[in-house]
Amino acid sequence: MMPQPKRRRKRRTFDDSVIMAPTGQRSQPEAAEHEFLDDLRVNIFLPILDAFKSEMIRRFSASNIAIMQGVDALLTPSSVNFLKYSAVGPFVELYSASLDVDVQLLKTEMAMAGQIISNEQKDTSIPDLSREHTANSFSNVEKLIPFANLPNLQKTTQLALTLPVSSAVCERSFSAMKYIKNYLRSTMGNQRLSDLGIIYVSGGRSKTLQTNPVEIVTKFSQREKRTRIQLF
Repeated sequence: MMPQPKRRRKRRTFDDSVIMAPTGQRSQPEAAEHEFLDDLRVNIFLPILDAFKSEMIRRFSASNIAIMQGVDALLTPSSVNFLKYSAVGPFVELYSASLDVDVQLLKTEMAMAGQIISNEQKDTSIPDLSREHTANSFSNVEKLIPFANLPNLQKTTQLALTLPVSSAVCERSFSAMKYIKNYLRSTMGNQRLSDLGIIYVSGGRSKTLQTNPVEIVTKFSQREKRTRIQLF
């Protein structure tokens, strides 16, 4: 409950006068509460709604929906649009410069892959892949489709598999910042922070450098003489 403001009494010296300017008297409690709610709505509630709406429009734009539908049609056997070019087409057009695939051949290869899966499912000993909802369902499909003979489908599938990884690395870098730049390293520069972040995020590759440290030190010693090692 909001605290009720105290009413200030008008000075008696003004009883026989006509007041043409405010004397510092506060408004009534109802008016003060209404003003507070209006200020809350205009300065907090409405800006939050605007930010939420703009973020939803940005995240679920036409291009982002095309990406999601394309990934779903390529990697989710339980999807109704699995290996259907009508769902993959906008995804291919969006990444046409990166894919460099023949659209007509891609349609043919997708139809061939769908036919191969359909023929394999006729065998009662093989589970119905269209009804599987397990995490390794695509790995089961991958064993059935000869991607080596379907190069256009292979490129498109590889791109769909790469997109989630690329976004996850960006999210992982923000989580790594709290471990790298702590209160003991508050004066760290941007370049050094970026280099340490790459080493932390690419932990698997950086660990391979530890197998032959002598070679690394030798290459470092062969560089310019003024090169220094910055400890961290």
